This record gives sequence, C-alpha cells and structure tokens, in this order.
Amino acid sequence: MSNDNATPSPLDDLLKQADDCYANGDHNGAIEPLDQALRLTDRHPTILRALGTQLFLAGRHTWSRTIFEEL
Repeated sequence: MSNDNATPSPLDDLLKQADDCYANGDHNGAIEPLDQALRLTDRHPTILRALGTQLFLAGRHTWSRTIFEEL
C-alpha cells in the first residue's frame, strides 16, 4: 500500500527547498537549506558536495573551498 499522505521529514523539506532554488537558478537561496540539512545529517558527503557547489556558483569561493577541502 502506498504511503502518499506521509508527512515529509524536516530533511526532505530542506532538500526540496534547496532543489527548488537550484531549479530556479537561485544559488544563494539553496545555500541555507543545504547548510541546515548538513547539520541534520552529520555532514553527509553528498550534501557537502551540493552545498560546496551552490556556494561556488553563488561566488562564495572561500566557504566553498572550505567545504570541498572537508570532502
């Protein structure tokens, strides 16, 4: 049986927000939800990579470099 009415987790909500921002070319808008998601996942490598990429695309190179060095 499908569970289509399940409430999304806070992580799902954050990743959806970030994805929506990315789809609209809003790299700065994707940064905050990815940063929050990173804290919820104990710095998951895929989310680290996504955050580093959005930071780079937004011109925030120092923070981006820090993230990629952590990877």
